Amino acid sequence: MSCGGWSDPKPADGDLKSQAEEKWTKQSYQIFKAIEYRVQPVAGTNFLIKVIPI
Repeated sequence: MSCGGWSDPKPADGDLKSQAEEKWTKQSYQIFKAIEYRVQPVAGTNFLIKVIPI
């Protein structure tokens, strides 16, 4: 993976949804499920998370 480029999609593990909720929204939602994600290393790390409604 090169700096600035997106990684290949990876299956979302069980911790990804809870980490996203806690870090970015400070709330817990029960209406979606993360199914895969990609990362982009730049000055920090960007995440692109594919979700589906449940």
